[in-house]
Amino acid sequence: MKMTRKTIKREAITLIVTLAALCILYFAFTLWLTFGKKKIYDKDGITIYANERVDPSMVAKVADEANSLLLKHRTKNKNTITCVFYDSDKEYRWRNLVIKSGSLAMNWIPTDFITFKPVDFAENKMFARLECLNNRSVSSVIAHEYVHTYQLHQLGFLRYRYYSFMNLWKIEGMAEYVSETSSFPLAKGLEYFTSSEKVQPSEDLEGEYFYFKSHLKADYLLRYKRIGEEEYWKTDFDQTSLEQEIREAIIIGQYRPDWEK
Repeated sequence: MKMTRKTIKREAITLIVTLAALCILYFAFTLWLTFGKKKIYDKDGITIYANERVDPSMVAKVADEANSLLLKHRTKNKNTITCVFYDSDKEYRWRNLVIKSGSLAMNWIPTDFITFKPVDFAENKMFARLECLNNRSVSSVIAHEYVHTYQLHQLGFLRYRYYSFMNLWKIEGMAEYVSETSSFPLAKGLEYFTSSEKVQPSEDLEGEYFYFKSHLKADYLLRYKRIGEEEYWKTDFDQTSLEQEIREAIIIGQYRPDWEK
């Protein structure tokens, strides 16, 4: 059907109005996330907003350590992420519209804005959800979240979303690998993973244990087996076989995870 000049004009106006509405919505949302916070740090692709009373030198030290992790693992590119740190769990919940309120941070992909629970910048520490879990360094969590932005730009939005739904362990495993930390204690995780009786953690710890196993698989493939990123993404690994291979390598002493606790 041939479009008239009037129809083309109407479609163009509709497109322009839609794009303008999306831009306004994006601007309003970023204002919502950063309202009342001060820009404390802006360097090397990391911008940090926090309470104005936060010591900028402590923030810089934390950000520099995050950058060191990203450079070490070659997951640093021209992307800029904006990190917003809140003063209380309550503020974190309502600023994030009560989405994933139990997580340490929320990555608002594809906006490149990341929100964080309260942290101790002086000690470079984020507090664990439960006492039996590890406290994470702020640097490691920033690095973890930056990797998701890196993955998005490397894979493209559609492929990134595909892996998020079909192979989430690859997405989160690589981010944990770069962070070089884990919420789930290493010794306890290996005890569960290598148990011949297939003992599993309690339901309350399933999320952290999933991240632990994802980290284990990514570390085994990327560091121990030395496969490249392209192969990591394109290979359709059978998870049962891969986990069994890793389990056997750990038991006979060929492979040992390379993070501290």
